[in-house]
Amino acid sequence: MKNTTWTLSALAAAATLTLTSCADAGTEPEESETEAETTQSEAPQAESGDNALIQSSQDDVWARATDSEMTSVFGTIENLTDEDLTVVAASSEVAGITELHEIVEEDGQQVMQEIDGGFTIPASGALELETGGDHLMLMDLQQELLPGEVLEISLEFEDGTQESIEAMVRDDGGQDEPYEHGDEMEGMDHGDEMDHSEDMDEMDHDAAEADHDSDDHEH
Repeated sequence: MKNTTWTLSALAAAATLTLTSCADAGTEPEESETEAETTQSEAPQAESGDNALIQSSQDDVWARATDSEMTSVFGTIENLTDEDLTVVAASSEVAGITELHEIVEEDGQQVMQEIDGGFTIPASGALELETGGDHLMLMDLQQELLPGEVLEISLEFEDGTQESIEAMVRDDGGQDEPYEHGDEMEGMDHGDEMDHSEDMDEMDHDAAEADHDSDDHEH
């Protein structure tokens, strides 16, 4: 009887030990998951900008407000890499055409033209897009650009990769670029010349009529 009692006691103890072990074993994965979650939450999260090639902000890049079909984009774009970057193309949803432009001097006048070879952003340096110099030209605009709006512009690099920048629309007082002044002045001069020619024709016509009337009077 004693042996039986000892055996039952031993079995009970063994069963208790087994249940405790199973319970401990069952809780271990939960602790591991908790530790894993804690470790994961403490780990730094990778951001989309971590691998960015360039850097700019709305304070750095801006577009001129306009209700016409074209506008310019200026500002500073920084190169975050230790290699030169070449921007070969650009695009924006608000424009049918986006070009990379430069200002050159021809025959003593500033002329705007699409740059050959794109913009080079020096390693660990910056590209300055400025009035009277290199800039982005948005043409065939699909909407009026109002101050305070933000435009997204995609830049394409020589290797085919693309990155986007944002430009804040600003009203800078409606001051045109020097080349724009030149174009306007050329148009105005051309118009003035036409008006002047018409005036001269009218004057000549009036003079001819006066001569004719004078001749008639003399006869």
